[in-house]
Amino acid sequence: MTCTLRTVIAAFLLLCAGPAFADPEADCKALVYGLPASIEGIIKLSGDRKAKLAVLFNQTVDREYIGRHAAGLFWHHATNAQREAYLKAYVEYLPDLYLNAFSDEDLDDLLSITITKFAPATGGEFDAEAFITQKGEDGIRVVIATAHDATGKCAIRDFTAGGVSILASQTEEIRTLGASGGLPYITQKLEARKAH
Repeated sequence: MTCTLRTVIAAFLLLCAGPAFADPEADCKALVYGLPASIEGIIKLSGDRKAKLAVLFNQTVDREYIGRHAAGLFWHHATNAQREAYLKAYVEYLPDLYLNAFSDEDLDDLLSITITKFAPATGGEFDAEAFITQKGEDGIRVVIATAHDATGKCAIRDFTAGGVSILASQTEEIRTLGASGGLPYITQKLEARKAH
């Protein structure tokens, strides 16, 4: 066997093992059905549960997709350096925004998370529904949209709870900020919020 043939066979085997031949639906289904146990396991821990939830958030949510989508035309009119600075600020800002909305008491009140539905959606996405129950509260239905990110792994692209979509709310917030000065201004404001 020549060196060239070995190289071709090795490249073929690597491609076969890579995400191009993975089952996208099974990948996203595993992510979605694994979330309840991951979240509930963190909630039961002592210590800084928000920091642990932030790690899970960063591992499972496609923050770059949400950031690019939210920026809209400001993204398209920015330089590569401006985009890079914005995404760096945005991916650090997003988990803090959502996790800081929960108190320790809110986390203690979580009773269960149940995935009630998982189905293919349009454009290579997969949608799931979850039902969250808390002490003394009516349950809440959450819709989770997943798709494969730029690295080829399945990630959450949107979630909607109580009729409020993270993608829609972030789009409104970021585009409102951008009206005052484009992507550099948005980046400056996100960095300032992170500092507080």
